[in-house]
Amino acid sequence: MKKLLLSIIISLVLLFTSCDLLFGQKEGYLYSESGAVIVGGDNEPIQLINNEDAVNPTYDELVIFIYTDDTNTLPYVKDGPEAFVCSDFAERLHNNAEVAGIKAGWVSIDYADGSVGHAANVFETSDMGLVFIDCTGGLIKTWDGESYVYESDVDPSPDPDKWDTVAYLVIGEVYGHIAIDEAESLDYAFFEDYIESWENYRTLLSEYNDEVRRYNNALKGKTFIIGSEEYENMKAWEAEIIAMGQMIDDLEKELGDYYYLPSGVVSDYTIYW
Repeated sequence: MKKLLLSIIISLVLLFTSCDLLFGQKEGYLYSESGAVIVGGDNEPIQLINNEDAVNPTYDELVIFIYTDDTNTLPYVKDGPEAFVCSDFAERLHNNAEVAGIKAGWVSIDYADGSVGHAANVFETSDMGLVFIDCTGGLIKTWDGESYVYESDVDPSPDPDKWDTVAYLVIGEVYGHIAIDEAESLDYAFFEDYIESWENYRTLLSEYNDEVRRYNNALKGKTFIIGSEEYENMKAWEAEIIAMGQMIDDLEKELGDYYYLPSGVVSDYTIYW
């Protein structure tokens, strides 16, 4: 039997706190339209540290940096004293990129249904234009009030590089992302086709599993005489199932082994450089 590996990308919390603006805004801090400073999971302000010598990379240079950076390997930590959520991942990747001489942006994302937003990064590449990147890690730890525990129902990809993803961010469309090595295009239409292919894969897989169960039930406890009509029918059925399984294997190779469920419809987003 084949099993589809799924992971739900959790919408991570963007927290806001009051900010006393009597003495002006602090350099590197991010502020909402209301003037509140944007903070991370630990309630500490997000602070972007820019490098005045940083430059816009080519797309290939960006990919090389993303693969060498370790932000994606960090666990997403829910609550507690070490909370580390999407806003923190985006802060870390931004600051690491600037240290590496790559100009980076931090992006806050709002959803049309009013649910908790998300944070990611953006880079102005010299050859491909704006490229959105999401390196939020998939290994999730939860604070139980006394200590941290890993969520038992989370099955993250064994390859941390799968959490280095190209994000597809368009106002009025669902937010989604694809592992960099599987993102063959930056166009949103590619993302739509990719999701449709995954849905087709899941449908085919479900049909395959149902057919295998029916075949196994039909075979159970029976003996067939070679050359008989019943035997030939079972052999033909078996061949159809094998062919269906091969189609699934081919789709798996085409799509990769990890699927990130799309998030909500984007109502707006803001870039902080």
